This record gives sequence, C-alpha cells and structure tokens, in this order.
Amino acid sequence: MTDVAIVGGGPAGLSAGLFASKNGLDTVLFDTDETWMHKAHLFNYLGVGSVGG
Repeated sequence: MTDVAIVGGGPAGLSAGLFASKNGLDTVLFDTDETWMHKAHLFNYLGVGSVGG
C-alpha cells in the first residue's frame, strides 16, 4: 500500500517525493507533464547527493 501520494511534478512535488522516498515511505507521484521523467538525475538543493533515475 502507498504511504504517500503526491499530485504535481513541479519543484515542490519532486522534493516531497525525494524526501518521502529517502525516508523509507512507499511513494507515488502523479503529474500531467512527462518532461521531468526525462532527466537523468534529480538534485536536492539542501546538500543531499543526486538520485539517479
């Protein structure tokens, strides 16, 4: 079962998904635009390393 469902793939949604996932929560993110999925890495600007995708 999903712990966190995030609607929106903008900077806030991606950051929320990143932190939820890094904290061991089963996370799903919904967005209408697929452009963010084409990036190889997501960077957390608070100093945490990149997450490959």
